[in-house]
Amino acid sequence: MRSFQFKLEKVLQVRQLQEDLQREAFWEVQQDLDDARECLRSLQQEFARYRERLRSCGRKEAEVHEVLSYERYIDYLHAAIERQLQVMAGLEAQLEEQRKALQEAARRREVLERLKERQKEVYRKYRNRILQNLLDEVGQKRRGPTEGSGM
Repeated sequence: MRSFQFKLEKVLQVRQLQEDLQREAFWEVQQDLDDARECLRSLQQEFARYRERLRSCGRKEAEVHEVLSYERYIDYLHAAIERQLQVMAGLEAQLEEQRKALQEAARRREVLERLKERQKEVYRKYRNRILQNLLDEVGQKRRGPTEGSGM
């Protein structure tokens, strides 16, 4: 008797591959978002450090060009932080899209896996019924016609 063969095995393999590719794309965007968060944290630290330097210039006598330089750099950092926040918002939206695509790919694979399991169970029951019938037939032949006829 042949072993169980799922007729949609190739489709299931393709769905598994699609899910794996979606998972990889999701993790790439997640890594990009983590990198963007780290960059934002760095910009914010730099901003705080230079703002403190600017404050310390106010407490002591500082040259005008030094104060202007700090102010320009702080303005630059503020704009960079705003840009980084926009980048992060875009990456978060992209991550949500990737999450949904990954969930859909997993759902499509799971549907086929459930179908495979149901078909496997039907096949197992069919095979067991055939084997039981075969064993019953062998048992009938071993007993012979005299035992079963009541003579």
